[in-house]
Amino acid sequence: LLKAFEVKTCKHTILPESLASRAYTTYTGEVVVHDVFGLPSTTKRHVVQLSVQTDSLLTLSAEVHRDTPTTLSVDVFRRGDSSKNSRRVILGKNMLGAGGEDTKAFLHGLLANNDREVDIVLNLVSVEIATSQVDAKVAEAKCWPVRIDLTAVPVARAALHWPTACPAEDRLPRSLAPDYRQVVVMPDKGVGMISSLTAGQHYAFRIADERPWSDFKKSLWSGTLEVPNRLHRFVRFFLRTSFRFASAPLELVIELFDLKDAIDGAAEYPKCALGCLGGVPVHNGQVINHAMPTGFTYKLWLLAASMQEWKDALPEEGRHCLEFDFNYSVQFESKMTPFEVGPAAWLCESGRLPRKIVQSPNQLPTDKLSGPDGGEYVYGRSVWIRDRFGMPPDEVDEMQHDIQIEISEPCTFRATTHHSDGVEIHMTFIK
Repeated sequence: LLKAFEVKTCKHTILPESLASRAYTTYTGEVVVHDVFGLPSTTKRHVVQLSVQTDSLLTLSAEVHRDTPTTLSVDVFRRGDSSKNSRRVILGKNMLGAGGEDTKAFLHGLLANNDREVDIVLNLVSVEIATSQVDAKVAEAKCWPVRIDLTAVPVARAALHWPTACPAEDRLPRSLAPDYRQVVVMPDKGVGMISSLTAGQHYAFRIADERPWSDFKKSLWSGTLEVPNRLHRFVRFFLRTSFRFASAPLELVIELFDLKDAIDGAAEYPKCALGCLGGVPVHNGQVINHAMPTGFTYKLWLLAASMQEWKDALPEEGRHCLEFDFNYSVQFESKMTPFEVGPAAWLCESGRLPRKIVQSPNQLPTDKLSGPDGGEYVYGRSVWIRDRFGMPPDEVDEMQHDIQIEISEPCTFRATTHHSDGVEIHMTFIK
């Protein structure tokens, strides 16, 4: 009984063993998962059971955090056959993710006939330390965040995940330059693009006449940007795309080149010889919000996956196109900033401590919570805060953070810290 009430230090939901619950399987028969899960650090292999009632189209993307000392592989087996490598139903492919090379696994295919009950097997490989070397207490308190995006759509409902009509010609974002192969030198005011399409319109790429391609090796848009050197300055890249993950997943990539490198303007996908940065997955989309050093050439990519089974499931060629939204902005930073700042909270190791906690039985007006601290307030009648926090950057030198507590009723107060990574944390309560 006591174990059930122990404080759990993993801030993520533990990866489920089955997707049969109502949390993931809808009444229409579709299975939808878009979340960040925690995988115990001692786990090298995890099996998730998936069952579908009718022939279904499966799309799955899994990524590990950039600081996780492992790479991830994902494969699909018939139920109970995961120990037999020859019985794979769908083979996953390792590729570039937000965390670097081989931190993302992607697979897609048709679950039909005897393959409607399957095991999705996630394997963590290249772990720096063996399980036996991990202290038991540390192992229980540590978990690796794994981003899972998964959809299983019955073939009978596939048409609902495709455009109702496609344009006669491709409708793609405009290039950085009149000739997309041209290298553009970034001006002081930066570059950017916000969609100029009319309301309700989206960019579209016709695939009806396209031959299948492998992985994310079809470029829908690219542009090469030479960033002049600026002393003590970074350049901020912001790219965002949204799409139908189930039937038309896309990928954002920034490819790095040295200024003296020759750029292959005819390349159809990134080679990543000097390095690449992948997009951060969000619900039905990807985002890159990253500060990079000046004095390099960067090539921006928007890539598409080939989903042949979706084309086969929908014979009406007039609907064979990928719809998506896309915008970008590249600007010189006005001051030195952290390299990565973005909306993907799962990539952050810790949250920011509040500056004030207000206990009140009444709903407080906005002006009460606004102030010079930029809204770093927490309020409510019963306040319960539990997370992994870090010292704000402007307080790292003194390593001291003050939190004001304002109460309106007699309260029971409790505060404790744990898992401080070898740093002793002391708290003082002063009236």
